[in-house]
Amino acid sequence: MLETLLAPLRRLAEGYRAAARLADDVARGLDALAPSPAGDARPAEAPAAGRLRPQHRQEPPSPTPRGKAADPPPPPSADHLEDLRTRITALPYVGHVSVLGDSEGRVTLRVELAEEQRPTVRCAVCGRLLEAGGTAVSHGLCLECAERMTGGLGGR
Repeated sequence: MLETLLAPLRRLAEGYRAAARLADDVARGLDALAPSPAGDARPAEAPAAGRLRPQHRQEPPSPTPRGKAADPPPPPSADHLEDLRTRITALPYVGHVSVLGDSEGRVTLRVELAEEQRPTVRCAVCGRLLEAGGTAVSHGLCLECAERMTGGLGGR
């Protein structure tokens, strides 16, 4: 009985762990595409507890000789943007990347995650395929094994 009550909580916890792994994979992929500048200290690991909040970082102004205004950065080339879009699209779990626009040397991208496939479900006792799905595998009980295990208590 206790196992029946705990099973949904375990599935929920596994869902959160999978989401955390997905977020870590995307962050590592983005770090590989755009390495941090020298001296930028990144935390070695995510905080163990508490809510995660987006962190916005403002780049320090670049030093300019004798108080002159710094030249704005050159606009990104179309080839550079296409290369970046292609590299982000190749990351695991990324479905589509759109370039929404650019202004003043900054580009706005929209990253859409790929739709999650339902897992393949097999009987935990006999291994019979219960539901075809993606590469992830989950387990359940086929009717025959469930009836054998419960001795027909549930009825039909």
